[in-house]
Amino acid sequence: MPGNDVKRLTGKRAVVTGAARGIGRAIATAFVDAGAEVILCDLLRDEVTALAQCLGNTTMPIGIDVTRASDWVC
Repeated sequence: MPGNDVKRLTGKRAVVTGAARGIGRAIATAFVDAGAEVILCDLLRDEVTALAQCLGNTTMPIGIDVTRASDWVC
C-alpha cells in the first residue's frame, strides 16, 4: 500500500490451506506481508515447511489433509 507503513494485520492470525503452492502460497505471503501470524496447512509437508522458512518466524507449517477429520484432532 503506497504511503501506509502500518501493517494492517499485526496481532491477527490466519490459517491458510493449500499454502504450499499457487493461490494458497500467494495468500499466505500476502498475510505475512500485512503483519499476520500464519498457520500454513498443506498435504505437501516438505514444501510448506520450506515456505515457512522463507516467510520467517511468524509462520507455522503443518502437513495436514484438511479433508480428513482425524488430522484435525489435537
